[in-house]
Amino acid sequence: MHEAYAIACNAWLAGSFEPAYPTFRRAAQAGIGQAEGILFELGMPLRPAEEALVSAQRRLNALRRELGDDHEDCLMAESEVATFTAHCGRYEESLHLSNELAHKAASVFGSEHRLVLGVKFGAAWSTFASGAQHEGLVMLDAAVRESTRVLGPRDMAVLDRRWWIVQLLVDAGHVGEAKRRIRALESDCAFLATNHPITVRVRRLVDVLRRSSLDL
Repeated sequence: MHEAYAIACNAWLAGSFEPAYPTFRRAAQAGIGQAEGILFELGMPLRPAEEALVSAQRRLNALRRELGDDHEDCLMAESEVATFTAHCGRYEESLHLSNELAHKAASVFGSEHRLVLGVKFGAAWSTFASGAQHEGLVMLDAAVRESTRVLGPRDMAVLDRRWWIVQLLVDAGHVGEAKRRIRALESDCAFLATNHPITVRVRRLVDVLRRSSLDL
């Protein structure tokens, strides 16, 4: 089933999004944590966040017994646990897990590894969602700047993280700041296909903001 997940990722990167969805779903059902995480981020969860978290914790414990704490698969599984903990609304716990994992992963892979960059963004997200919105937004912007410097402005992870910041601002009622940011993000996503998942999500946010009291 790892092969199916790899095929889905290749199809995704090649722009064949529709065929990738069912393959990601099959991989998630077979226990591939990264696939389940992708589905959750795309708004197509396999199951409720609480159930996904229990499964992620079990998977992490099994990998630790088999491979040891510092193996890449274990660190990836830890990141899934932190992410699903946040999706369950347990932001302070997720922040603690993310901070610990960022330090551990940086010592293994270096501070500019994709996993480390993603975990830093997750810590910032949990900080914002926990109620420390000013501090969280500063952290979110810093995490995106670092990701942009390392991965490039057109990297899918960078664009996805920028989308998440706008979504968090909308959820928190900061409509004016969300509108300012969505304009820039929409422009920077112009090179993507119209059916690319990020393009679709940006367009949906634009529609939501257009229906608010101020014009874009």
